[in-house]
Amino acid sequence: MYYLGYFGLILAFFTALAHASLSLQRILSTNCTQGKFLERSHLIVLSGLLLASACLLHALFWQDYSLQYVANYTDKYLPL
Repeated sequence: MYYLGYFGLILAFFTALAHASLSLQRILSTNCTQGKFLERSHLIVLSGLLLASACLLHALFWQDYSLQYVANYTDKYLPL
């Protein structure tokens, strides 16, 4: 389950890097043809971050202490 969240973060990171480099290329040259990817890359980054957030919220809700973040910042006596 948590590999899915990690995959979402990696997907969002590399998509944002590709978007930044293609945007810079488009600014510097007048003949760039990656317009479709630049339009859709925001949605890819958003979906990756939403996937990672959903995995973290799942772990917080079910109090899964195998994740270091959940183990360090939550307790079973804290209210939801």
